[in-house]
Amino acid sequence: MGNSMVALGLLYKNLYSTLPDAAIKYQIMVAFMLAGNVSATVLFASYWAYRSFFTRLAQLKDI
Repeated sequence: MGNSMVALGLLYKNLYSTLPDAAIKYQIMVAFMLAGNVSATVLFASYWAYRSFFTRLAQLKDI
């Protein structure tokens, strides 16, 4: 995650020097993409955890 943010920062710096409006729009788009990715990951992990810890009758499984 940290390396991708550094790469995006360098890209924003290059875009901002030429087209400030495009850089702002691109930054907002990437922020929404990151938020969507995090949301999808949380939903998947929650579903996986629920299925691995509970039965179909919503009872805790014996581990």
